[in-house]
Amino acid sequence: QIMSGATALTVIVLSARQLPREFETRTIYPLLAKPVSRIQFLLGKLLGVMLAAAFCYLIFMLIYVIGVIYLKGDIPVVLFLQYIWLQFIMLLVIATLSFWLSLKLTLDAAITNSEVLYISASVISTMATMIYSSVGALQQFVLKILIFVLPQLTLFDLSEKAVHADEWDPVGFGTMAAVSVYGLVYTAIFFCLALLAFRKRPL
Repeated sequence: QIMSGATALTVIVLSARQLPREFETRTIYPLLAKPVSRIQFLLGKLLGVMLAAAFCYLIFMLIYVIGVIYLKGDIPVVLFLQYIWLQFIMLLVIATLSFWLSLKLTLDAAITNSEVLYISASVISTMATMIYSSVGALQQFVLKILIFVLPQLTLFDLSEKAVHADEWDPVGFGTMAAVSVYGLVYTAIFFCLALLAFRKRPL
């Protein structure tokens, strides 16, 4: 979880810096003067961030695997790969969210708000489960809104299952597909919001 959190925070900083830096250094102007659309430009930036995230995260996972082998532990291959897959879906959600906020806020505010949303979205489902039955109708309504509006990032976390694989079977295909689509829908929403803000940004 520490490795996943460190990668997520790295992705937030990288994503939030991409577009403001292009405007500050004015390198975006010759790029968009060429036959490159804004959606292609944004997709290229997203690809670059995700490749950097993959490099960072896979180094962490390599350290984890070496540690498990050194301690003579078992690595549940299927569950471990499912864990990595869902983590990359989560990183996509975070990256596109940071892109959008970086076009609406200052750089520092975009990074801060992305980190706050990442942390709150990671814990809100757990909090809602714990307190839902003990609060009033209005508070339950607010919790439902938060659950449906904010992406529930805990859904992408299979770390406990991967570590304690002797107690858990791999996640079923239907569940994996549903959680993947859930994450990709949020990715598409945040990407479209970022693209809309980018198109409105005067050059």
